[in-house]
Amino acid sequence: MKIQGSQFAYFPNAGPNVVTLPKKGLTVVGITVFSQAVTIPTSPGKNAVFVGGPAGQYLFVPVKHVSESAQINVNTSGSDCSMIVYYGVPDANSPTLESYEGVLTPYNLSVPASLSSPTLVTATNTVTLPASATKIVGYEYSYGGLPSGVSAESGLTFSFATGTGEEIYLGVPVSLTGFQPDFPSSSGIMPLDILASNSFEVEFGGYLENSNTAASTVSIQLALYYR
Repeated sequence: MKIQGSQFAYFPNAGPNVVTLPKKGLTVVGITVFSQAVTIPTSPGKNAVFVGGPAGQYLFVPVKHVSESAQINVNTSGSDCSMIVYYGVPDANSPTLESYEGVLTPYNLSVPASLSSPTLVTATNTVTLPASATKIVGYEYSYGGLPSGVSAESGLTFSFATGTGEEIYLGVPVSLTGFQPDFPSSSGIMPLDILASNSFEVEFGGYLENSNTAASTVSIQLALYYR
């Protein structure tokens, strides 16, 4: 791979946004998202998903995509999101934009006030995959860490039933360090090979304590990649 330049973009508001490259015909070779998460349309009803690296981490996600119009349409999941789009000459085996097709599901876990001992707190949301999806092939998340006063001795997890009737748990480190799975190359995506229905419930939570006198919210976004 040869990086020949890059474009920085800052998005103050969530929703549809545009990254404008210096000229038409450039080949995008990598993407870095600094907060929130970004989706890029690949075809009707499908999007490539790129999540923001957790605090203190820098994730360069390799990709191979030619921008004929010099503009990349993106949708940001929250406000104050920024990203860098790198262009140049990709490796022969660099993944295409379609390789990152996935779905993004938000969670807001409400932790009750004044929890002096570890207490199980959970939230459930529905993940909906396209009708053409047959399996889940990767997992990532965008997460800003626990609020002040909230602690989790046992860590946090996502869990759901697989298509074979078993249960899978996917971990989220509380400290925001040490979680650096690698698929396909330094992308932060954990590789999976799981049969799943097109719509299913995913639970997020863990054993939490809260020293605050008011409820606190843990916000996280789950990215599941499919084929």
